[in-house]
Amino acid sequence: MNSRQEPEEKVIECQKEMIKQQEKIIEELKNKKHVVTDENRYVFEKYNLVKSNRPKKEYISPSERIRRMKNL
Repeated sequence: MNSRQEPEEKVIECQKEMIKQQEKIIEELKNKKHVVTDENRYVFEKYNLVKSNRPKKEYISPSERIRRMKNL
């Protein structure tokens, strides 16, 4: 039984270590002031570190689309 608990403790230790590393990375990202690229935008948005500067698409109803196409 004791030998079975040891691996679990090691796994728990590893998980704690990983969490510490992730928190450290998050802190570094919070303190960093740089332009957000598409690669790291996900990380920033996931942890709400930066407001997305991607323009929002406005919704156009199908009837409005047809009207616009006719005007062209």
